[in-house]
Amino acid sequence: MKKDKSLNDEQNLAVYSRGSSILVSAPAGSGKTKILVNRMMSLIEDDHVSVDSLLVLTFTKAAALEMKQRLVESLNKRIHVVDDSLKVHLEKQKILLDDGDITNFHSFCSDLLSQYGYTIHLDSKFEILENPTLIKENILNQCLEKWVQEKEFYDFYQENYTGYQFNSFKEILFQLDNLSHTVYHFDDYLDQVKIKLYDRVINDQTIEDTPFEKPLKKLLHEAFQEAYDSYLKLEDYCQTYGLGFYFEETKKLPAPHTVLENYFQNLKECFNQGKYFSMGIEIEKHRAASYKDVDDSIKETYKSLLDQTKNTFSKAYQKCVPSSIEELSEVLKVSYRHLEIYLKYLKEFQKKYQAYKKSLSYLDFNDLEQYTLQLLSENQGVAQTLYQQFHEIMIDEYQDTNEIQENLILLISRFQEPEINRFMVGDMKQSIYRFRKADLDIFNEKYLTYGLEDNNQRIDLKFNYRSNKIVLDSINYIFNAIMDRRYLLNPNEFSSISGVSKQTLLFYEKKNVILMKNYKKPCYVTIKKNVLIVKSCWF
Repeated sequence: MKKDKSLNDEQNLAVYSRGSSILVSAPAGSGKTKILVNRMMSLIEDDHVSVDSLLVLTFTKAAALEMKQRLVESLNKRIHVVDDSLKVHLEKQKILLDDGDITNFHSFCSDLLSQYGYTIHLDSKFEILENPTLIKENILNQCLEKWVQEKEFYDFYQENYTGYQFNSFKEILFQLDNLSHTVYHFDDYLDQVKIKLYDRVINDQTIEDTPFEKPLKKLLHEAFQEAYDSYLKLEDYCQTYGLGFYFEETKKLPAPHTVLENYFQNLKECFNQGKYFSMGIEIEKHRAASYKDVDDSIKETYKSLLDQTKNTFSKAYQKCVPSSIEELSEVLKVSYRHLEIYLKYLKEFQKKYQAYKKSLSYLDFNDLEQYTLQLLSENQGVAQTLYQQFHEIMIDEYQDTNEIQENLILLISRFQEPEINRFMVGDMKQSIYRFRKADLDIFNEKYLTYGLEDNNQRIDLKFNYRSNKIVLDSINYIFNAIMDRRYLLNPNEFSSISGVSKQTLLFYEKKNVILMKNYKKPCYVTIKKNVLIVKSCWF
């Protein structure tokens, strides 16, 4: 592989790797724009790719313009030093660059609709409505003037809201409107929500295979882990400070250690059997503490650890789990009735808003994406033309991509085999478009899987050329704790390892939890004096 001495190892990989889709995790100051421009130059010069066969997408016109300007500068520099045959090729790229597809998502969609919109019966002489907020507000107010005259709306509003400003109702309707424009096939999505959530819970009386199950399990597992961590700390503390009563039973009552051990074992069994509504387990009564010749500070620490061990899980459980599946079912029945009413008014509002735009040949940014999605889905000829045109698709600020934009890219890149390789650059810490339903999971799913099970690559740009190391270390420490799901484990970090062999260690899933090769379930670990101790493997 070619190497540029002005680039570090990871930047060289990003610029010169070929033959697969690539995700580049590029923190601020790591040379993101530099590698994008250098990769374009490498494709043009080394692979003789034409600039009009590159689709380069970003999120602002300014970013696209800067990229074009940098590419022109790079072309000019190389034109003066290359041989005549290559010089002709590079000169041609400067000419083609004016009309090249280095642009933002909405401009790309606008160009496609101007050229091919007639195939889906769209007026190609549309104007773009860049800020429709006030127009939508006025149209919704017009709708409300009509709805308040209807008994159904009046009864619904009286049942769920107070006052007559309608602000809360309007906020929910606008949120649904925004969601409808950022979810691929929104009506199909709603059908799946009904089937997989409402029907499953209400009719089948279970949360298995519902959208509830995964986040509920996550919350409960985290609460269990925190409580279990307190339990192990309590055990170690009592051994360290000689609190023998913790391990000793009396004639009438069992030892605290025995009671807590049974409590956590019962919780594990509930996890294994999926009995999420049976975890409100009461802790049995145990013998009292015996504090003979024990310092007050030790007493207080013991009480604090015991309280954390007993109450951490139960508090989380009471907060997030209904008392029964029947109770949850009744709540969802009311919820679904309300959802149907909101969707009815949403459709009325959207119909009136669409009519207004059509009368003036306006399209807003959501329309640009939705109509382009329709164009590529329904007109195979357009998708085929783009597939044949583009050699590679490059997406800047990939962390801010939403589901609609991701599917636009895939409709082109996966039109047929072999798919067009994608070069995606981003940083989850810099996501700023959540208000437009940017979906971090799109980036994160690739971040966690690329290079593990397929030929695709993940490249991490680690060096920051802009900020002080102390600032970087502090910020990365915070964000790693908040966002990272996987921490690669280096067995050589530890002086010794107890409980498993070095070869079985894989990676941390979360603090104090470890995964091992050939073992599907996580294990609980502690680290003492640079010794990694695998304590137990649970649920």
